[in-house]
Amino acid sequence: MTHAQLTTRDGSPAVRLSAQLPVPAGRLWSQSLTPLGLSAWFPFAVDFEPHEGAEVTFTDAEQGIEFTGTITKFVDPEVLSFTFGGGHEVTITLSNDGKHTTFALVEKLINDNEAARSAAGWHQCVAKLERSYGVDSPELDWDTIYDRYAAEGFPVGAPVPGRDDETSIV
Repeated sequence: MTHAQLTTRDGSPAVRLSAQLPVPAGRLWSQSLTPLGLSAWFPFAVDFEPHEGAEVTFTDAEQGIEFTGTITKFVDPEVLSFTFGGGHEVTITLSNDGKHTTFALVEKLINDNEAARSAAGWHQCVAKLERSYGVDSPELDWDTIYDRYAAEGFPVGAPVPGRDDETSIV
């Protein structure tokens, strides 16, 4: 996996992660970017109809958390983009060289201070996705990943569930 990078998207701060996966884009899309597929590597159960403008629902039944967003771009098997949390937008793009697919995920943040928190969360998610395709990606706990990104200079300060009094992740 590529280590998270700080970037910008439409003038807003963003984090970007990418991975080379040993499957064609169409297979990656059908297995990992459908509601059932996303739910396997995402921190929430995900439900949506596959078209732009559809509502997407994120649920963690154990924690009693549910929130929604909107599918802003849906181009099977190339781009899935959705919003959540009052201004965050995640864009996943797939590009294929025949045997391998480059998976790229960019989250547009609301505030700079969310960078380390978001990078750590997506790092765990993308590593889980990689492992599901047989890619050797270490399984590290979230706190370790967060602390590494913070030490590298990723902005910090956003509330962290489990570390702060805040319980909301969005």
